[in-house]
Amino acid sequence: MLLIQWVKTTHRMDEQYAKIEMDTSDELPTWVKLSQTIDKSWLTERILKSDLVYQVPSERVDWFPLGNFEEIRRHDPIVMMGAFFAKPNLAQRERIKILETLYDARHHTQERLWTGRNLRTKEVITNARLYPSFRLAYTEKILSIQNTTSNSWQQEEAIYTFFVPEGSVVTSLSLWINGKEERGYLTTQAKADSAYKTIVGMERRDPSVVHWQEGNTMRVRVFPCTSNENRRFKIGITSPLRLDQNQLVYENIYFKGPNNTQTSETVKIELTEKVTALNSPWEIDGETLITHQGKYTPDWSVRFAAKSLSTEKFIFQGKGYQAESYQSVYEVFSPTAVYLDVNETWRWPEFEAICSQLNYRNVWVYDDQLITITPQNAKEMYTKLAQNRFSLFPVYRISNPDKALLITKGVAETPSLKEIKESIFAENLTKTAEKLPSIRTFCLNNALSPYLKTLQELRLLAVIHGSADELQTLLQKRQFKPVLENKNRSVAFVESAQMTIKEVESSAETTTLTGLKAPDHLLRLYAYNHILQQIGGHYFQKDYLVDSLVTEAARANVVTPISSLVVLETQADYQRFDIKKPTDSRSQKIGSCT
Repeated sequence: MLLIQWVKTTHRMDEQYAKIEMDTSDELPTWVKLSQTIDKSWLTERILKSDLVYQVPSERVDWFPLGNFEEIRRHDPIVMMGAFFAKPNLAQRERIKILETLYDARHHTQERLWTGRNLRTKEVITNARLYPSFRLAYTEKILSIQNTTSNSWQQEEAIYTFFVPEGSVVTSLSLWINGKEERGYLTTQAKADSAYKTIVGMERRDPSVVHWQEGNTMRVRVFPCTSNENRRFKIGITSPLRLDQNQLVYENIYFKGPNNTQTSETVKIELTEKVTALNSPWEIDGETLITHQGKYTPDWSVRFAAKSLSTEKFIFQGKGYQAESYQSVYEVFSPTAVYLDVNETWRWPEFEAICSQLNYRNVWVYDDQLITITPQNAKEMYTKLAQNRFSLFPVYRISNPDKALLITKGVAETPSLKEIKESIFAENLTKTAEKLPSIRTFCLNNALSPYLKTLQELRLLAVIHGSADELQTLLQKRQFKPVLENKNRSVAFVESAQMTIKEVESSAETTTLTGLKAPDHLLRLYAYNHILQQIGGHYFQKDYLVDSLVTEAARANVVTPISSLVVLETQADYQRFDIKKPTDSRSQKIGSCT
């Protein structure tokens, strides 16, 4: 029965692929279209992974993975028998892309210079300091990596993907070399990548590097990891505290990496001031300390009542950085056109209700072209589009974007912009992105898709999250939140914390008025958000590596699309790759939690 299902699924996949190539536009790659409609099951996953992870008939025995998968080659009787009868007519690269999109396989498809198959995460230490009156937190994660091989000479590479809260930025990286903690230097992403690959690929010595990734993720690489001793590294992350109604929420930073099923965890969370309504999954020691020891748990959070924002400034090099709340004041806004970004998460009643409320006037959907919705075609278009697992709405096709409203529902499974960068879709977006204003967007659930999340980070979307009833109210009142971004202003907007951080001229003699010392993390969050704000649509043109942005990133010591942190073994290594220790930055002045 399973073999029959294998053959049917494979043939159906091939038929869908052929039909897509013939019947649809070529804006998006065929594999993207196939990912939208393909059956997602454990059997489909095995079909896609055959000859990548799983052995198939007539191949040589090879215990190393093909492509970039870090998993060792596996033997599965179902795959062996099924592949004997049918194999998908998909190129290896296309199958990898589908796996990345549908089965969250991006971490496993990263380029590897060395294997990591014998590594496991031995221990995680989480030290966090929360600043309630500034709505931010600084978290340090110290990870210990164990190589379980019996060969003391075998060197392996550890790769970690960290998932950080919206608006977070990496501000420190350390690697223990010869028992001593060595801090990373900030440089351009290209220099850091070149240094790491040269040393790891050819010289086999000690480096570590962290890169910014789309979708609120960061990638850390550590080399070498041997069985002689557990390898340790530390990553420091500055994050906004999310404002949820009248509560501030600290969300754990979790990761994917070497096996963590037997990982132990120690957690210490320090609040810099007393709060009320403190809600923690673990023991609260006194009023400002939370501690925990046990098995590693990725999903947890701490909540407490929100406090008013402090007016204190952090002063650095004649500039002051001050947080201010911004009110959700609505402006009069009546969209001239409404675009519905429909996928399988939508339900017919909400689709119909929106169209009816707008009297079917200037309501559009996208199905290889923009189609206006009428009472006659509404059900048909909804039914067709709701079969798609995800959607990639072409925002560059929106007419008069400053007067338009995009309505969406987020899904976790979409390709990233990087994965479709060679497509006509990406080319069209590149041509228009620099000129796009922040398009007003209403998301009917709590999470944007990875594609839209990147557009939001680059300030190409101004997003409100809410229910269908809340959307209905805004449409009735003809209201929407104003687009607050202004790229010429020295103001960074931190949406999740509902605050702004201003840069102002300020004397170093400014005194603390309230007894609360403003943390340097105000500067870090400002710089990160301000840099993304400046990059904006240039991100797609790859012409955003300008000296002023590099200088700003170095001054605050923040990892961005243009900057990375790297740890090398010797000062001679830094000199060889022209990586200099900043003399006027916050690189060695981070407020450690340890």
